[in-house]
Amino acid sequence: MGEQLNVDKNADFYKEAGSVVIDVKSLPADWTASVDVEGEQWCKTEPVNSGTGAKISVISNPNKTVRNASVVINNGKLNKKILVRQLLIF
Repeated sequence: MGEQLNVDKNADFYKEAGSVVIDVKSLPADWTASVDVEGEQWCKTEPVNSGTGAKISVISNPNKTVRNASVVINNGKLNKKILVRQLLIF
C-alpha cells in the first residue's frame, strides 16, 4: 500500500475562542501539523487521539474582519492543507 494522507474537513469558527478536532488518516502513520504565518498569532494545532486527529484551536477575534489561515499536515511524503476561517465581531 502506498502513501496516503486524508483530512475530513476544513475548520470554521465563530468570533469566540474555540477548538475542533479534524480526523487525519495517514500512511505513514507519523505526521506533523503547522499553522501558516497568517494564523500564528491566533491559531494553534496539535495531534490528539493517538495521532488520528489534529486539534485546531483559535482565540477570540477582536477584529472587524474575517481571519483566514491554513494548517498544513505533513507525513513526510504528502501534504494536506486545512483551511481555517474565523468570523468577525460586529
